[in-house]
Amino acid sequence: MNRILEKVVFDIEGMSCAGCAATIEKKLNELPGITEANVNYATGKAYVTLIGGEITTGQITELVSRLGYRAILHLDETLDTVTLNIKGMSCTSCVSNIESILGNSAGIKNVVINFANEKGTITYDPSIIKLAEIIKIIASVGYDAVVEDEEAAV
Repeated sequence: MNRILEKVVFDIEGMSCAGCAATIEKKLNELPGITEANVNYATGKAYVTLIGGEITTGQITELVSRLGYRAILHLDETLDTVTLNIKGMSCTSCVSNIESILGNSAGIKNVVINFANEKGTITYDPSIIKLAEIIKIIASVGYDAVVEDEEAAV
């Protein structure tokens, strides 16, 4: 089973103090499907890591609304997505291992690893992490990763 970790950012309107941020953060972290939520009063943003398919961004905005605030999904147009061919995976635990290490890396927004076709699709912020660094991270846990288009050209 593929576990899709997705990092999303919401602009939060209506907070008047750090206590508001703490309340929103606590309620978000209680939702099934959210692995981590951080709300920053100073920036007016909520940073949420969720498991795709278990919860939607709409459910998150609805919860925030019920708390008396407004959450607006922050869309970032500067993200890149790459598909990698990943060799060396022998089981679904390998998938979890790669998804976990990448999902916890700064600049990685979304990770989908497919064991059956030995591919990984990663969405990342190139201003924070470079493609070469992503490939090195995968190599550091024992797998070979090559950009799909580059492998076809060889």
